[in-house]
Amino acid sequence: MNRENYQQAKEIFQTALETTPERRAAYLEKACADKENLRGEVERLLDSFDSQFLEKPAVAQRTA
Repeated sequence: MNRENYQQAKEIFQTALETTPERRAAYLEKACADKENLRGEVERLLDSFDSQFLEKPAVAQRTA
């Protein structure tokens, strides 16, 4: 991925994170247009972010 595509993917990823899950697919469809490689990269970033977020506990458990 070249620098221009990386920057574009990063911007789309950031906006997608701020978009509700119900509207995310429509946003990606519009933002990525006919660039399947770009959409694939953004979706991989989102999946990675979501899986890391879900694996971490919301509150650290304390042992006393």
